[in-house]
Amino acid sequence: MKTINNLKLWIFLYATSAILLIELVVLVYAIATFRLPTAKDLLIKDTSNTNVEATNTIIHRKLESIGELATYKYTYDGYITQEADRGWEYLNFLTESNVQVDYKGTIRAGIPFNDIGIDVDENKKIIYLEMPKPVILSNEIDVTRYSEEVSIFGSVSGDTANTLTDAAKEDELNEAINQGLLRNADENARKIIGNLLSAFDDYEIIYIDRDQEWR
Repeated sequence: MKTINNLKLWIFLYATSAILLIELVVLVYAIATFRLPTAKDLLIKDTSNTNVEATNTIIHRKLESIGELATYKYTYDGYITQEADRGWEYLNFLTESNVQVDYKGTIRAGIPFNDIGIDVDENKKIIYLEMPKPVILSNEIDVTRYSEEVSIFGSVSGDTANTLTDAAKEDELNEAINQGLLRNADENARKIIGNLLSAFDDYEIIYIDRDQEWR
């Protein structure tokens, strides 16, 4: 009986030693194969983070930073005249007046970038931009020459020059729009946006007109 107990004890001790030996071998292998991350590993990790996720917030901030920007400039020059008389039945030529204003000016148009609607489809990798109608930011005119010819009984109002230049500004603005002022401002704005969002080169940008009537 004593011999059997001794045998069991030896078997238990042998099994325990084998388990401890296996665990020791595993531990030694783990220590031998362990290494700290190298600079190359860190560089690869940093590079993977450069793929910026396009979100409405990020794009909105980029566009908002531009604010309202003139994207197209149209220059013009010309002259405008005004002839008047008192309508006398006789000797009306004595009441005639003739005023001419020569001018030059500049019209600037653009879009409010912070008013662009933004929607991002992450699954399809598409950025939808709803474009507002381009707006006239300024229309500045300078009088380069003013002349008047007034007959003895003729008269010229003190605000004639302002009245004529206001009329000239309106005429030139209409002509600029007919020549494509707003379309050019919109096209240039889209080029600016494309450059601004160049970091999202794996996304397709689709522009949608909020109001198509102006075209």
